[in-house]
Amino acid sequence: MNSSHSIISDLRGTDTGSHCPALDLDPFSTGFLTDPYSYHPLLRKAGPVVRLTRYDIYAMARYNEVKTALDDWETFCSSRGGGISDFKNVGAKR
Repeated sequence: MNSSHSIISDLRGTDTGSHCPALDLDPFSTGFLTDPYSYHPLLRKAGPVVRLTRYDIYAMARYNEVKTALDDWETFCSSRGGGISDFKNVGAKR
C-alpha cells in the first residue's frame, strides 16, 4: 500500500473532522466554477484530503491522492451519488 492510499484509508470509518484540515470553500460557487484552477493551490496546500465545511464533503486536489482514489474503484466508489447529496439517505431524484 502506498502512502497516498494509507492517508486516504486512515480517514475511512473515523471521525474525519478531527483528522482532516477544513476549508470554508464553495466548489459550486460561480467564482469556483468559472476559474477552478485558481483554487487548486489552496486545496493542495491544505492537505491530502480536505473537508469542505459548507457542505460537509471531502475534496482532494493532490495528484497522488486523486490517482489512488481513481485507481481503487472498489474502495472509492460513487455509488451513493456524485454530488453533494447522499442518494442512500435522500434517494435519487431522477
